[in-house]
Amino acid sequence: MFTFPYEWRDSNVFTANLLDGNIEEVKSICGCDKVDIVAHSMGGLAARAYIQSVDYDGDVDQLIFLGTPHRGSQEAYLAWEAGEFPPGFENQVKKLYFINQALHNGYISVFSYVRNRPILSVQELLPIFDYLTDKDTNIIRQYPDNYPKNTFLESLNNNISNLLNSGVDIVNIVGNTGSNTIEKIRVIVSSDLHKWVHGEPDGFDGQTADRGLENGNGDGTVTTYGAAIDASIPNEEWNGVSHIRLPRETSARIFNLLTGNIA
Repeated sequence: MFTFPYEWRDSNVFTANLLDGNIEEVKSICGCDKVDIVAHSMGGLAARAYIQSVDYDGDVDQLIFLGTPHRGSQEAYLAWEAGEFPPGFENQVKKLYFINQALHNGYISVFSYVRNRPILSVQELLPIFDYLTDKDTNIIRQYPDNYPKNTFLESLNNNISNLLNSGVDIVNIVGNTGSNTIEKIRVIVSSDLHKWVHGEPDGFDGQTADRGLENGNGDGTVTTYGAAIDASIPNEEWNGVSHIRLPRETSARIFNLLTGNIA
């Protein structure tokens, strides 16, 4: 087993190039022609970016996705639009980490850090489906009109045939902890000229009970819809398993998929 650490702030396209080189190294070490990939969350997008690229060498046998946001995650809207995060203990810890990183790298705010570094991976996690609802009209906008665009995921899913016809054996595992994942964002016009350009969540400052974040089914980070790849590859849902716990809770299943043996 080989790990593949990478700079998560960079574009997944850049990471895919590094993954290509990493796989070549692994093949030379193990004396094999192909490798299996187990990818959690955004790691799955980097793996897809490699397999769906012109640089793909046909050297992946099995690919197991764990909570990968194939169609994007609504959480990314908060970070990209304003350098913000959803309420909750884990997300506030994440926010403190971002604040520390921003200051450490010479940026005055998380928003400035995300946009001006830039942290392209955040932009590449934005959903490519309808999820913004205008509060005044209660009408949901149709992507991509008046949305922050995600050309990376658009390209990846417009060329999904490259993945489906690659010969790679694919399993898409997703978590489902019930109705606790941001599904729709109810927005109002913001008075901030720099942040929330496409709309500020209604009462995000605590003036409304839900802060403008309307929940649906998912793993707490990615909705079950956002985690879906294609109708030909059904989701393997794990009820009660959250996004962060997917690698641990599914380890026996992954072992079985990779080896055919019972852990």
